[in-house]
Amino acid sequence: MFMNYITIAFRNIAQNKLYAAINIIGLSMGLVLYVFGGLLADYEHSHDTMFKNHDRTYTLRSEVDPNSGFGLKQGSMIYSAVTPIIKAELSEVDAVARTKTREYLLTFEGKSLYQTVRFSDPDILKIFDFNYIYGNDKALNNATSIVITESVSKKFFNDENPVGKTVTLNNEHALQIGAVIKDVAQNSHFNSSLYGYPLETLIPINVMETITGFNPDTNWGSLRGHDLTYVMLPETLDSEWLQTQMDGIYDRHYTIDKKELISNILVYPLVEANLGFLASMGVPAIEIIGSLGYLVLLIACINYANLATAQSMKRTREIGLRKTLGAKPVQLLTQFIVESTTLTIFAMLLTLTSLELLIPTFNAATGKILTLNYVIVLPWILAITIMVGFLSGAYPAYLITKINPIEALKDGIRKGRSSTWVRSIMIGVQFTISVFMMAMLFVVFAQNKNVIESSNIFPKDKIYVLEKLDDKNIQNRQETLKNEMLALSGVDDYSYSLFVPFEDLNATFKSYKEPDG
Repeated sequence: MFMNYITIAFRNIAQNKLYAAINIIGLSMGLVLYVFGGLLADYEHSHDTMFKNHDRTYTLRSEVDPNSGFGLKQGSMIYSAVTPIIKAELSEVDAVARTKTREYLLTFEGKSLYQTVRFSDPDILKIFDFNYIYGNDKALNNATSIVITESVSKKFFNDENPVGKTVTLNNEHALQIGAVIKDVAQNSHFNSSLYGYPLETLIPINVMETITGFNPDTNWGSLRGHDLTYVMLPETLDSEWLQTQMDGIYDRHYTIDKKELISNILVYPLVEANLGFLASMGVPAIEIIGSLGYLVLLIACINYANLATAQSMKRTREIGLRKTLGAKPVQLLTQFIVESTTLTIFAMLLTLTSLELLIPTFNAATGKILTLNYVIVLPWILAITIMVGFLSGAYPAYLITKINPIEALKDGIRKGRSSTWVRSIMIGVQFTISVFMMAMLFVVFAQNKNVIESSNIFPKDKIYVLEKLDDKNIQNRQETLKNEMLALSGVDDYSYSLFVPFEDLNATFKSYKEPDG
């Protein structure tokens, strides 16, 4: 009997090709957005799960006071002086580590390349179980050691074992390679950050003052969004405990002027570290994408139900004849559900084909490694297909099974009966959701346009930024460089700045008025 239903479904699809094509494409468009949104949400919430201790590792963020005028809701950083306080006051913590990320020139035997450098506490190798090619997790215990990734090692040493060899930082500071680790996967916050600082090298943070003049243990003056602090707890403690402890540290150690900028220290699980940039703006982007996927899928289902209801009215004589010959309502209901599910299966096949083309393009544009792993997603895909097929076809199937066989054979329904109030509600809901989504798109478009226009306070297309000017040799010859730049044709003006305007940096400085006389 069931195979008979499938045969009838294929026969009806073949007889109504245009109707079937419209339904399949409509359902497919909704399914593409829904499935893609689900895959993206799952991908973003599964970062860093390759690390053994990810479920008991947390990052600390700063909640920004809304009256500070800072422009962000929160930031993925705290003052570096907080880490020694955690070590001193929270003995229950298994490990705590800071990272201070910068870019420096790394040199070996005349070959020099700029690399991302993370100054970090040695506990970072305890928190993250990196895969070691050479060396081990004790490499940062030596104050002059450096840990490099496999890709950096190949740049400088090809396939040789570089442990024990010396590299120089900014042509001044000698560091000995203590370990080489495999490149961290792209779905880790180390590499997925919007700030563009991949994990390439690790250097002990206690030598930062020697190299840069910055003392992280006593610094209460700067915050950078790409500088993170990690806390690893024992399995007996959780984020609520840590949040309570951080509230106490904030109350005891943050001065009044710091509290005017930072209103609290927040605790977040490691798997959300890659979403720090979005959280800083207070935008639940992943949740919004998921919600839009549900709305689009709902519109597609309602659209199918409306079209199927209209199409089913053309089959009243068929239904009347089947009822006259003894077909029961449950059999007719099953037949139409099977037909809608069959159409949904075709729509899902078109959806998967579209995703196979869309995902590589998306990955190339964003640098992500989103994948469509059928082994994992197949149960979900099957469940969605059956659910959409049932929901889309349930109402048209129910409606047509209520037809009186005598009226159906007389064709009375097609001639005189109008759509039911349920169908009117479905059309209203579909229209309302569509208008709502269009309004959201127009609002986003208008906001983006306003941001672009409001940012045109200076001729951005005529201004260029020279980087890597923090080298001492260059700083000692700033006037010479300025004069040489101004001598170039096409250069109208030249100026130095501590950092680029609107760069993600908050540094505070104290100034005093000199007394008269």
